[in-house]
This record gives sequence, C-alpha cells and structure tokens, in this order.
Amino acid sequence: MLKTLVYAVAVTSSGKIFAGSKESGVWRSTNDGQTWSEVNSGLANSTVYALKVTGSGDILAATNGSGLFRLMKDEDTWTQLGSGLKDPTVHSLALNSAGHIFAGTGSGVCRSSDNGVTWKTIQNGLSTPRVFSLAVNPSGHDFAGSYEGLWRSTDNGETWKSLNTGLTIAHVFKLAVNSAGHIYAGSGGGVSLSTDEGKSWALLKTGLSNPTVFSVLLDSSGRIFAGTYEGVLRSTDEGKTWKRVNNGLSNTTVYAFLRNSEGQVFVGTNGGGAYRSSDNGDTWTAINNGLLDGFVLALAKNAKGHIFAGTGNAGVFRSTDNGDHWTPINTGLTSTHAQGLGINAAGHIFAATKGGRVSRSTNNGDTWTPINNGLVNEKLYTFATNSAGHVFVGGDSGVFRSTDNGDTWAQTNSGLTNTLVYSLVLDSAGHFFAGTGGGVFRSTDNGNTWTR
Repeated sequence: MLKTLVYAVAVTSSGKIFAGSKESGVWRSTNDGQTWSEVNSGLANSTVYALKVTGSGDILAATNGSGLFRLMKDEDTWTQLGSGLKDPTVHSLALNSAGHIFAGTGSGVCRSSDNGVTWKTIQNGLSTPRVFSLAVNPSGHDFAGSYEGLWRSTDNGETWKSLNTGLTIAHVFKLAVNSAGHIYAGSGGGVSLSTDEGKSWALLKTGLSNPTVFSVLLDSSGRIFAGTYEGVLRSTDEGKTWKRVNNGLSNTTVYAFLRNSEGQVFVGTNGGGAYRSSDNGDTWTAINNGLLDGFVLALAKNAKGHIFAGTGNAGVFRSTDNGDHWTPINTGLTSTHAQGLGINAAGHIFAATKGGRVSRSTNNGDTWTPINNGLVNEKLYTFATNSAGHVFVGGDSGVFRSTDNGDTWAQTNSGLTNTLVYSLVLDSAGHFFAGTGGGVFRSTDNGNTWTR
C-alpha cells in the first residue's frame, strides 16, 4: 500500500521512478512500479511536494518546511540545499535549458544558477506570495501559477507580468507546456489553454464535470490528461471534449501524473496509492507492493490469518500473505474512510466508515452491505464482539449493541457519563471495557450498564 497522498512523481533516463508523498518522504522503484523502497536517508522533512530530475540525473526534492534536497545519481542519501532560499516550504520546481533551477515557495519564486548551492529571490512584478506551479516553454520563458493567477517572465525570472486575461479561475494548481509552446493550466475552474504565451486564455471544459483540476499531462500524440476529484479525464481533441477514464482506480482524487519512455502513464492519488496504465488510461493497475499507507486507522485479523486494514481515504484492504501484498476490497462500501474494523466468530467483518455508518461483509470482504438501522449519524471508531455473537460499536454517541449480527442496533449507555468512546475490549470473563474521553468504564452485564 502507498502513502495516503502522493504529491509528485518523477522518472530518470534509466527508468527509475520516484514518488514524493505526504509524511512518508520519497519512494523509489527500479522495476516499473512493481515494488518500491524508501529513500529517505538525510531527508529532514517527510512531506515532499515536488520532484525534479536534473540534466545530470540527480533528483531534487521540495519539502514542506525544510527547503530543498538533492539525491545524487545512483546514491541513497539526500543533501540539503538552499543558502538564501527565502521560504523553506517549496511547492514547485522547474529547470531551464541553462540549468537554472526555479523554486516556487510560500513566499514567491527563488532561482539558483549554481545547481542549488545558493538562491536569489526574484519577485519583481510578482504580487502573489504563494507559487504552486512552475513551467518553462520552448522559448525559455518562465511561468508561475498561484492562487491569484498566472505570471510570465521573459528575462530568466528577473521581472514578471500578470497573464490572467480570460483565465476565469485564478487558482492555478498545475501548468504544462507542449512542443508548440501552448500552455495548459489546471485550476479550480478546469483546464485553460493559451496559444499566445499566456496573453489570452480559453476554458476547455466540455465533459469536464468537476472543475477542480490538480494535475495535467500532455503526450506526443496530442492527448491531454487531467487529474481531478473524480479521477482521470482524457481529451483527444485538444481539450474540446473530455472522457472519464477511471477503470481500475479505487481512489479518484488524482494529484500527480507521469509518462515514461515506453508510453505508460502513472498517477499518484490521495488514498489509493500509485497506479499504472499501459493503454493510455483505458485501464489502471495499482502498483503499491512495498509502499506503506500512512493513514491506516484500523487493523483486524480473521481465523484464517487474513489481515484487514481500514484506511483514511482508500477504504479497506485485505492481505492473505501476512501483509506482503494488499488488495482493496471496497465493493458496496459506502465510504472509503474506514476508521474501525471488527470480526465476529462467524468470520463476518464489520467496518465503521465516515458519517457514522457501518457495513458488513459475510464473504471475507469481497462485498459489503450497509447495516445502519438504529445508529446515530455520528463518528464510530471501534468494535467488539462476544461469544454470543453480539456486536458492539463505540463512537461519539457512546456504545451501540446488535444482537442480530448488525441488522439492528440499540444504544446502551446507562451509567456512561462520557459518551465519546474510542476503544472497546472484552476480557476472558466476558466483561466489556470502554476507553472514553472521560476515562475507562466497565460493563459486567453485556453492556446494559456501565461503571466508571
């Protein structure tokens, strides 16, 4: 499984793939994404917003609060860069043909002409403080995207000019430039196109049902890929129309794109990990073996030794080989935020998901059925079951008990003076214990009454 959120992907000329994540640093794959390993030695910050491969094959990593780091080609330890870097939170990176590095930070743009050793702030005309995206076109002109729109520099970043005519939504998250110099801007309002170096823009949104575009990828055949809350959208007619291509994606918030030399497309998602497509997005395959999910909120194991993991954004995963490999099992699950798991003596699995909902699987997680009769629509965190097959779930509104395998639920809070229940456990005598926001409570009568 992968880190909950992948912000950036990059590939070297030798085919090594690097993924920058939230709170888990950088991961590397040397076999086309089949397996991954951490490369975080020397990396002082575990949240990586951007990755860039230099002409010499080094990797640059932009972090949240610790500035920039370089991983030399074929090495495993990062070195911190950045004397003169104005802001240690770096959102974006770009390189021009002269080898100059541009960093978009929380306080504007900085440039290095000595491979990242020293930096100069280049803010003249750039009124925005936070630069999320950077791009360089074939003419060597630099473009910076921010919450306040788009800027261009024609003098290596020394001065900047606003380019927002026709750009209906100013929140620009991602920029991409094709071989003809046309600029595509992914923003809170969709994808916009400029064919005159940003002087004017046209909005391309027919078929683009969700207007928030986090990432954009262009290929040599003229296809355009847009990463949105609703997955991947593809256009084959220069953005005039779009088609959703999510077959195989278990999580559809797409933050990062990559295409390798063999034409395969990779995406990084918020909760579903990384995926690969060998048919231009028609189908996707998860490639997360060896990558840890940073938001595993619940774990459970059945009598067969199968392990189940509930995650913050990608639903429930199952492993039948002691965690070596994981499979998402979310068919019928009403939410992919699974914060509680429980298994009864019959092997039935119960999952607590966002919105105070419970789902049950009677076939080892292959499919799920909602079972919410009698539940209060608040957060649920924990399960416990007894030898009689009764199921208990605890949450913001105390404890609920089901005596019919989850078909119906009844609140059992008598004596429970604090109803914020984070944890439930049963001892060998059949007594229940509840860990709450106000201490520990015990029930010796199957949850009918509780004593602090």
